[in-house]
Amino acid sequence: MGSPQNRSALRGAVVLFGLLDLVITLGFYLRWEWATSAWPWPVNPLDFLLVSSFLAGATVVILWLGLVGDWAAATGASANVGLMNLGAAVYLIDKYRDAHDPRFLHRGLAFAVFAAANLAVLVWSSRQPFRDRRPAPRFLRISFGVFSIVLTFAAVQLLRRSPTIFPWTLEPEISTMFGWLFAGSAVYFIYGFLRPSWHNMRGQLLAFLAYDVVLILPYAALFPTVEPEHLWSLELYMVVLGYSTLLAIWYLFIDKRTRGWRVQGAA
Repeated sequence: MGSPQNRSALRGAVVLFGLLDLVITLGFYLRWEWATSAWPWPVNPLDFLLVSSFLAGATVVILWLGLVGDWAAATGASANVGLMNLGAAVYLIDKYRDAHDPRFLHRGLAFAVFAAANLAVLVWSSRQPFRDRRPAPRFLRISFGVFSIVLTFAAVQLLRRSPTIFPWTLEPEISTMFGWLFAGSAVYFIYGFLRPSWHNMRGQLLAFLAYDVVLILPYAALFPTVEPEHLWSLELYMVVLGYSTLLAIWYLFIDKRTRGWRVQGAA
């Protein structure tokens, strides 16, 4: 990892990148024009809310990695975001071939660049040793298995453009883009399930908690107006949001085996 100065510089750069991602998150959450104009299609506010929730999850993971410096934990996160970016790149470039709209080409190429950067981080981080070697609690691993199944199901249905998989109606293009978001998240949880260690799961819990904080109240507010055919989806999402919130709070802040932010077992 080089000298202490180089390690500190790397951590500082990652934290700065996380703060930049926070600004982008706020841009989508507050629907600032410079942020929303980057999206290839006009969408409704709920769509932008979901995008901001995924960005919020990425932000907290990036900041955590920069502050703690346990770079092996970046492998699953890089696979997550890399798959999202790769799927979006392929889809948008394919849309350009059909519509010849330069917006699709420019955004598709940008996603391709991000995917290549994620691949480079994935390869590098996969060669790093974990500094925090605490084992993952068994119940947490079981929960990760359940989340993996639920997220994979949601990703497949979104990519199939199922009309009622979301609590509101999605345009076909948005459904595909969201499908890749969920596919990346599924990979993140599958990776944690297959390689169970606390620091290989903490990032997912941090991301899920940020995602939940952004979505849980707006989703709850949908119950009075949700269309009947979308009610089951809203109920399922609320169960997942509630369960994942409690799970994250327990293991991140309450359980004596995993709470706290000091790296344990570091070499």
